Amino acid sequence: MFDAASELETPDLNRLLEYDVLIWYTSNDGVDLQFWEGMDQDYEILKSYVSEGKILWVVGNDFLFDRHSTGATFDAGSFEHNFLGIFSYDAQSNEMIAANMESVIGFFSQLLVSAESTYLPTKSISISPNPVFESINVTSNIEGEIKVSVFSSSGKLMQMKRINQNGLINVADLPKGTYYIQFSSAKQSETQSFIKI
Repeated sequence: MFDAASELETPDLNRLLEYDVLIWYTSNDGVDLQFWEGMDQDYEILKSYVSEGKILWVVGNDFLFDRHSTGATFDAGSFEHNFLGIFSYDAQSNEMIAANMESVIGFFSQLLVSAESTYLPTKSISISPNPVFESINVTSNIEGEIKVSVFSSSGKLMQMKRINQNGLINVADLPKGTYYIQFSSAKQSETQSFIKI
């Protein structure tokens, strides 16, 4: 698993082709996970990815709202029609975000044989497992105390605690869904995401 939001970068086509399934969660409500990289154009890497026979699962409607705020219909030949199977866009509801993401993760978790989170070597903190049932292991090379804050996908603070370099974060009481975990020390701050199942 490569979490583009936590890694703060969009993987290039070669990196994407290492994976069979791409789940793209699109949202602008406070987290700027923009489908079109903030531009009103098709995302060519996604076209190439799908053309290679890979699976693209888009969650959320912000990519459509960014581009077609008043709604639209999509004819054959358009990116939405040919690559996403979308024929029309009428409206969206922010309340559906958590439910949509849970159903996607639930679908693919039944198919997984194994899962491994990968992080770029520049990361100073790693978390595992991800997705998680009860507790997250935090491993870091940061010296001193680290403040850990867990936020819901809508930005609500759910938990806060302090650890020293390594530790466990108990998330058993959190509802299923996607969360952001922020690590802050005297010298740096880092945010990653995890999925509670």
